[in-house]
Formats: sequence, C-alpha cells, structure tokens
Amino acid sequence: MLIRLHRRALLAAGAAALAGCRSPTAKAPGGYARFLRADQLRARADALIVRYPRRFSRQQIGASRTGAPIEMITLHGGARSALLVAGVHANEPAGGLAADLLMHRLAEDDRARDALDATWHFVNPIDPDGLALNQAWLGAGPTPEQYFAHFFRPALHRQPDYTFPLRLGDYAFTDSPPENLAFQRRAPELRLSDAQLRIWRGVLYRLRVGAGS
Repeated sequence: MLIRLHRRALLAAGAAALAGCRSPTAKAPGGYARFLRADQLRARADALIVRYPRRFSRQQIGASRTGAPIEMITLHGGARSALLVAGVHANEPAGGLAADLLMHRLAEDDRARDALDATWHFVNPIDPDGLALNQAWLGAGPTPEQYFAHFFRPALHRQPDYTFPLRLGDYAFTDSPPENLAFQRRAPELRLSDAQLRIWRGVLYRLRVGAGS
C-alpha cells in the first residue's frame, strides 16, 4: 500500500529543511544553508548509503531527456511501500531538501523507522535536467532578480506530474516524457494500485471567457 503522508507533516519537513536557506550563514536541521543541485543531492545520498550499506539499495529507473540518470533509492525495513518523488517542478527545489532530510532521519532513527513499518523509495530529483537549468539561483539567499533571470520550468505537457496517459472522450494524451515514464514503470513493482496512482494524475482545465461567451 501507499502511505499517505499528512500534509502538515510534509509542510513541517519542508519548513525545517528550508529554514537555513534564507541567508548565507544560517544552518537548518540537516545542515542545509542553500538549495542543492542534483549532483549535490546525489553526493549526500552516496555518503548515506556508504554509512548504512545494508539498509539501502539503489537502481536506475530511467533517464532524462538529455540522458541524465534517474535513480530510485530504497530504504528497506517495512511491510508497506512509501514513495517520495521530489523535483517534479523544476523551479521548486524545496521538495528535494525535504526528501533528503527525511531519508537521513529515517536511516538514522531506528525507532521512527520501525514505528512506520514501511520500505521507503526516494526519487530525488525526478527531473534532473530541469533542476540543472535553475542552478544559477540555487545558491544561498537568491534575490528575486536572480530567480527570475535564471528561472526555468518545462511546458505543461513536459512536466513529470501532469503527463500521465489520459483518455477523456475523443481526447487522448499518450506522449509522456521520459521522466514520467520512469515513474510509471515502477508503479507495479511498488505495489501501487491504479486508485492510489490517481493522486498523481491531475487534469488542469483552462477556461477562456471572451466576448459573446
């Protein structure tokens, strides 16, 4: 089954991870002083796996549009399956910090891990290309000018979370990007049912109202 994490718990984890990103000198729980690039997230995961090699496994579940590897890191130990996918929106790196912080806390806290009785799967980030295109402003204390000068977000039909296959009447969308396909391929392996996957499947409607409408 898929563990549905409470919204407040996720917001609290994100707030804790972000607390140190507001100035170049502040440090948040987890040691963060800035948003992290994809290679920095991977380096932290590498170091954690070296510390606890029997608790973790990793596999490449796909590749981005430019060929960058997309990995899933699994923290074993429970009967249930919990999947955390970070970086679905390229210009929102806070989720990467929250996922990284949670992975470290669960690896280090036996009591919390046992109480949750879950095997945790982390994909962080799901869109390494998009995160790389935002890296110019990921340093500590980015200004609004830096953010907007270096902002990148894929078009809606290329974003990992909005691109699941969809059939609605005569309309059909099947052109899922590789980042979304990587997630789709692992759903059966993680025992995620179609009903559980619906929480990932969103439809965005745009209504244009003009003269005579």
